[in-house]
Amino acid sequence: MARAVTPVMVRQGGDAIVNISSYSVGQPFPIASVSEAMRNALAAWMKMYADTYGPKGIRMNNVLPGWFDNTAGGAGDRFVEKIPLRRLGLMSELGGLIAFLASPAGAYIIGPNLRVDGGLARPMSAIPLR
Repeated sequence: MARAVTPVMVRQGGDAIVNISSYSVGQPFPIASVSEAMRNALAAWMKMYADTYGPKGIRMNNVLPGWFDNTAGGAGDRFVEKIPLRRLGLMSELGGLIAFLASPAGAYIIGPNLRVDGGLARPMSAIPLR
């Protein structure tokens, strides 16, 4: 999709692309899958895209959602106790971030992987010692 819309965005002087991936990007998992490799590749590609097209006014960001209240069959329920906020995310919370990134209010944000997971995949240094 980015390849298809980039020429149009360049002609119009810029715009924003928001990719939706997964909270698992950059996280070590015992069983690596092709989808995990593709998510990590998207994260790297997004940074190269931002470097290339940022000067042309095109912003690209990745949103990395965790478990949300729309998870089919309640699959996310088994992770609630591992999420520091002890709840699934709300689709309105995810949608609000995506709308912000696509809007003029998010015009100075380009190139990050923004994890929206209630703290599930936080770095080890952020885990309190007990």
